[in-house]
Amino acid sequence: MRVSIAALAVAVFGALSASAQEPVTAPQEIIVHAHRNPEQVRTFVHSVSAVMPVGQLARWNEDICPGVIGAERIQAQHIIDQIAIRAMAVGLHVGPRGCRANLTILVTGDADNVAQAIYREQRLSLLNPNGVEAATLGDAALRNFVDTSRPVRWWYIARKTSDDGHVLTDRRAEPINQRASAAVAGASDVSQQMNSIDSHGFAATVGEGASGMQGVRSNGTRLSRATRHDFNTVLVIVDTNRLNNAPIVAVADYIAFVSLAQVNPDAGNLPFPSILNLFSTQDASQRPAHMTDWDVDYLDGLYHATRAARNIGQQEGEITQRMTTPHS
Repeated sequence: MRVSIAALAVAVFGALSASAQEPVTAPQEIIVHAHRNPEQVRTFVHSVSAVMPVGQLARWNEDICPGVIGAERIQAQHIIDQIAIRAMAVGLHVGPRGCRANLTILVTGDADNVAQAIYREQRLSLLNPNGVEAATLGDAALRNFVDTSRPVRWWYIARKTSDDGHVLTDRRAEPINQRASAAVAGASDVSQQMNSIDSHGFAATVGEGASGMQGVRSNGTRLSRATRHDFNTVLVIVDTNRLNNAPIVAVADYIAFVSLAQVNPDAGNLPFPSILNLFSTQDASQRPAHMTDWDVDYLDGLYHATRAARNIGQQEGEITQRMTTPHS
């Protein structure tokens, strides 16, 4: 008998801890004590970062609106809240409830077929969406996204802007999110569970994570290039059959990390403490339970690095310096 995505989501995410339903507290101030070897940090930064052909690391600009499809509302809100906590800690603003999703997380037990369906229908949009001067990791990386057996896979579409963030064309890749919803519904029998999708094709559980929290922007000060790249759309697919009993709190933080940074999909077995080791650590007792200090400081460094950097070396160098220099 076919099992719906919603049923699988309940099975995987049903073991939520009580903290998921407690009020979300404001993010703590990031404090780096810098007891790290700079060469090791530089290796970590280089291993984590996925470099687009444009030679820059993309990141969100100011606003992020996460939407979760395929999980029950409570579990979806837990994921959104975790993303919101991490996003606000680096100065981003999380859109209000009902905002148009630009970060879509698909939770499914049929990830391979869902990815294949999205690829068949939206390959060109995933590489070069209409109305956006886009940058991606390219066709080979897209095939890897489709064919991978990783428990969590992700795809980034960045848009080119001026160095001060002026967007010449600002049509978000709506067809991608619409097709993503349709792919989930088509790959598994979830017609009843998907009735919360609104007229734009997004899950009703979007935006307003960690409501009532204040975000503080991180403003760059040094610009050395005429253009930069901001995330336009990020798509994350979570395979419920491959999570290997990883705790939901850890999975949510893993999703948050790969949603906020341009992460190398092969960075999954690092010789450093990182949430990215969640699925490669064989000993369950040694699994990271949440983002480590290295992960948090990497995000902090990324969102303080020069936006319009002249090359990836400049950005990685600045992230490394911030991760190894005491500050608050």
